[in-house]
Amino acid sequence: MFYRQVSDEATVCAKGRLIKSADEAKDFEFPVIVKPRDNSGSRGVRLCRTEEELQSCMDEALEYSHLDSVLVEEFIEGQEYSIESLHYNGRTEVIQFTEKKTAEFPYNVELGHKQPANLTENQKKEIRSVISRIAEALKFDNCPSHTELKINDRGIFVIETSPRLGGDYITSTLVPLSTGINMENQLLNIALGESVDVNSGRKAKASAVCFFYLPEGTITRIDNKINEVRNWRNVVSFDFKLKEGDSVNKITSSLNRYGQFIIQADSREELDRLYSEYETEAEKLIQLG
Repeated sequence: MFYRQVSDEATVCAKGRLIKSADEAKDFEFPVIVKPRDNSGSRGVRLCRTEEELQSCMDEALEYSHLDSVLVEEFIEGQEYSIESLHYNGRTEVIQFTEKKTAEFPYNVELGHKQPANLTENQKKEIRSVISRIAEALKFDNCPSHTELKINDRGIFVIETSPRLGGDYITSTLVPLSTGINMENQLLNIALGESVDVNSGRKAKASAVCFFYLPEGTITRIDNKINEVRNWRNVVSFDFKLKEGDSVNKITSSLNRYGQFIIQADSREELDRLYSEYETEAEKLIQLG
């Protein structure tokens, strides 16, 4: 099966299939995304621009896999999002829409998440319908789900979905900050057969996590003022993992990012302003040679 349509509407999954050798991809239209089948955190995930570099991309993906095949998918243009949902008693509740910032290709590592995503009410309605149809098709019930998708002029494209909570502080920190809802607590209620409440105490705030992305080099100096970042207005938490003399390598997966700050704001507009300002100011405190 080359791809699966989610419905008879405009929404589809990214086309893709498993291959064991580059020769099996003669009919693919490049560029494509190459992924290991059994890993996480964007490890081994890479944009492959030409048929000539497919084998090297496959070899890299297989370094992060215990299997003998990789998933090759069509490359979908567009802004990337994730949808955080709960499924219980036959119901599907979308709790929050997350907008993603990713690294430049060929590595598609997530460098930031903002909530709520800048989506129209009509887009949100369509996405809720997509998530409900996914839940029905895959029998999601008494579980959460984290669905990644892209939107472009052709419609909504589901990249992947799983009955799990979102990582990268999305569920644990950003959702409670932006909505007032603790999905982890509600998931415990689902597991214990207790009532689920996704409305009481709900608020309309904004939150974001920004992962540091520095040019390759060696850190020659870190200003002591970096310790003050956690005290900046609206900053909820801050962590920086590098020290003077450390090498800064190209980020190729979520595991080799080197720190982040998390912020909360009253609106998405204020969030965007603080995000941009704080990202710039924090990186000025780090000198590379």
